[in-house]
Amino acid sequence: MRDAYELKLDWGIEGVKKAMARKDNIVIIDMMSYSSTIVTAISKGFVVEPTGDKTTRTPGYRNSPSVFLKNEPTRVKLTSSNGGRLVNAALDSAGCVVLGSILNAKATADYIGSQNHDTTLIAAGEINDDITKYRTDEEHIRSAENELFALEDYLGAGAIASFSKMKKTLACKEAELRFKDAEHDIHGALKETSGHNWLTENEPATDETTKFVSQLNLYNVVPKLFVVNGIPEIRNAP
Repeated sequence: MRDAYELKLDWGIEGVKKAMARKDNIVIIDMMSYSSTIVTAISKGFVVEPTGDKTTRTPGYRNSPSVFLKNEPTRVKLTSSNGGRLVNAALDSAGCVVLGSILNAKATADYIGSQNHDTTLIAAGEINDDITKYRTDEEHIRSAENELFALEDYLGAGAIASFSKMKKTLACKEAELRFKDAEHDIHGALKETSGHNWLTENEPATDETTKFVSQLNLYNVVPKLFVVNGIPEIRNAP
C-alpha cells in the first residue's frame, strides 16, 4: 500500500476523461445544482437513475433540492446538461464515481480518503451558452468542449478538499484556500456566481435554493454511482 494517495482537481468533460485514463476515483461537483440535488435526494431515501435523455426523466422531478424535500422517496430518472452529463460520461470508469457538494463535503472527503486510491475532484462547469452573459471576470475560461468554468463548483471542490487528509495537488490547495476565504459567508459567496445569477432569471425561489446548498455538511451521505444489470443508479455508498 502506498504511503499517500493523491487528491487532484480538474473540471469538465476533459477532466473526467483524464481521470478515467488514470483510473482515478472521481468526485463530480455541480453545485447549481445537480450534485446538490442528488445529495439531497439520497439523504431522503431516493434512488436516482441518471439519464442523458430528457424525454425519459421522471415527470415532476427536476434539478432542485426542494423537489426532493417535498416528495416521498422512490426511484426517479433525472437528467442534467452539466453534472448529469459528466456522470453518464463516467459510467465506464475503472474507479468509483461519487457526487459531492458543500452539503456533504466532510462525508465525501472521509469516504474518498478511506478508499486508498488517487482521486480527482471534478468541478462540472457549464455547457449552456445562455449563461455566458452572467460570467464574472474569473469565470471566462472555456474548454475545448465549449464548457465554461463555474466558480460555484470550484468552491464546492475546495470545501471537500478542506476536509481531506489526502496528499493534495497545488490546484486542490488553491481551491481549499478559496473556500476558506468564503467559509464565513458561503451563501454570500455563492450569490456572487453566475450559476446563481442564471437561476435568478430562470428558476423560482432561486435565493432559497442558493441558501439551501450553502449549508456546510448538512448531510452525512455519499451518493455513489452503481451499474446494476446494465442500468446505472445512484444511491448512498455502503
